[in-house]
Amino acid sequence: YSVGTSYAIQSGPLKATAIRATYTTHRASKNQSDGNINEFRLVTTIPFNIL
Repeated sequence: YSVGTSYAIQSGPLKATAIRATYTTHRASKNQSDGNINEFRLVTTIPFNIL
Protein backbone atom coordinates (compact mmCIF):
# COMPACT_ATOMS: atom_id res chain seq x y z
CA TYR A 1 0.00 0.00 0.00
CA SER A 2 0.99 3.61 -0.31
CA VAL A 3 -0.06 6.83 1.38
CA GLY A 4 1.00 10.39 0.68
CA THR A 5 0.34 14.07 0.96
CA SER A 6 1.43 17.22 -0.84
CA TYR A 7 1.52 20.96 -0.29
CA ALA A 8 2.10 23.89 -2.66
CA ILE A 9 3.28 27.25 -1.37
CA GLN A 10 0.78 29.92 -2.45
CA SER A 11 2.73 33.18 -2.09
CA GLY A 12 6.09 34.70 -1.28
CA PRO A 13 9.54 34.08 -2.74
CA LEU A 14 8.95 30.31 -2.94
CA LYS A 15 5.56 30.63 -4.65
CA ALA A 16 4.59 27.50 -6.66
CA THR A 17 7.10 25.33 -4.80
CA ALA A 18 5.59 21.92 -4.12
CA ILE A 19 6.48 19.44 -1.38
CA ARG A 20 5.28 15.84 -1.57
CA ALA A 21 5.76 13.07 1.01
CA THR A 22 4.89 9.42 0.38
CA TYR A 23 5.27 6.22 2.35
CA THR A 24 5.09 2.89 0.56
CA THR A 25 5.25 -0.64 1.88
CA HIS A 26 5.33 -3.90 -0.06
CA ARG A 27 5.38 -7.37 1.42
CA ALA A 28 6.90 -9.91 -0.93
CA SER A 29 5.84 -13.50 -1.21
CA LYS A 30 8.39 -16.27 -0.75
CA ASN A 31 8.66 -16.56 -4.56
CA GLN A 32 9.82 -12.96 -5.08
CA SER A 33 13.55 -12.34 -5.11
CA ASP A 34 13.51 -8.61 -4.29
CA GLY A 35 11.99 -8.96 -0.81
CA ASN A 36 10.01 -6.53 1.33
CA ILE A 37 10.10 -2.78 0.80
CA ASN A 38 9.48 0.07 3.27
CA GLU A 39 10.13 3.39 1.58
CA PHE A 40 9.67 7.04 2.55
CA ARG A 41 10.15 9.73 -0.10
CA LEU A 42 10.22 13.48 0.29
CA VAL A 43 10.15 15.27 -3.07
CA THR A 44 10.42 19.02 -3.60
CA THR A 45 9.72 20.84 -6.84
CA ILE A 46 11.16 24.35 -6.99
CA PRO A 47 10.44 26.30 -10.18
CA PHE A 48 13.07 28.73 -11.44
CA ASN A 49 13.84 30.76 -14.56
CA ILE A 50 17.16 30.23 -16.31
CA LEU A 51 16.96 33.41 -18.36
